[in-house]
Amino acid sequence: MREDRETEQIGERPVPLRLHVLDTVRAVETALLQVTDEIASEIQRAVITSGRPSSLDPRQFDIERLAAHDARDPARWRYNRGPRTATAAAQWLRARTHGEAGPCTPLTDDHRQHLHQVATEAARRVEQLLGVERRHDTMPRPCPWCNGPLTLHHGGGDEPEFVTCDNGFDCAAPVQVLDGRRVWSTPEQLVQLYVALEAAERRARRAAAKKRQRAGSRVV
Repeated sequence: MREDRETEQIGERPVPLRLHVLDTVRAVETALLQVTDEIASEIQRAVITSGRPSSLDPRQFDIERLAAHDARDPARWRYNRGPRTATAAAQWLRARTHGEAGPCTPLTDDHRQHLHQVATEAARRVEQLLGVERRHDTMPRPCPWCNGPLTLHHGGGDEPEFVTCDNGFDCAAPVQVLDGRRVWSTPEQLVQLYVALEAAERRARRAAAKKRQRAGSRVV
């Protein structure tokens, strides 16, 4: 690619690498493969073996065909070969939870509980990656009315964004108290909070400047 080519021209451009995306994908895949290996080792029976071939026993041919079919059974989870991907693991686990036919004994309640925990954590990580998980972040500036910590509640798809102050009735903010916390939830209230935060920050800067000025005059 020539260095003098315009950026609008078609050509190869570097694709931004999002490490947090790769980390999440790898973590989810690792967790699914691990739980699948664990459960398969407990409920999946060993492959049928044909033993030593013997031309004198005609039943041996039937046993060999059965063993070969059992080894190729698509419902069998393979530890060292075959598609070891998150998709393959999820499909095998789904078949087990639905009781589909396969070389396995049924899942126990402990297995199902373990699967639920792994699936919940995987969903949480994916939702966090997609930005739809409900988050509760401490804001960098304190409440302008009581100097208490403010918490921003946001994310979670269509759920509304709002801010709370944990000091509740001990806080003099002109908004209602819900569940023991002052709550800013309407657009007007959030704008009011922003204006109050800006005003408090300006007052703090002026106070800090006066303090430095007084300290400097004492030194002189």
